Amino acid sequence: MDSPKFLDSAIKVYNVEVHRAIRSQEEQLSQLRTAHSALKQTIQTLVELPNRLRHPAMIPLGKHAFFPGHLTHTNEVMVHLGGQYYVEASAAVARGILQRRLDVLAEGVSKAQQQ
Repeated sequence: MDSPKFLDSAIKVYNVEVHRAIRSQEEQLSQLRTAHSALKQTIQTLVELPNRLRHPAMIPLGKHAFFPGHLTHTNEVMVHLGGQYYVEASAAVARGILQRRLDVLAEGVSKAQQQ
């Protein structure tokens, strides 16, 4: 028969591992929510950019200097497809790609919340 000390130590080890797994799941859920939020913000930017021909912006010049400028051709964006692959696409096509990624992220968030 198992001794009470052995059972106590086994329960403590199990408890530590369960808490470690819970923290890991919470961190993963937090990262998914952050990515989901950033993706939604990017999609919103892609909705607004093509509305005007020129957008005022502060253009970086090195690490510490900025100068006023403007963005043109805001309907043309580069979309990362994965790995080393990028494609130039219109803002509407890019929104579609990002919306599909957002759907996958939302599914991941819901699965993580269920666990």
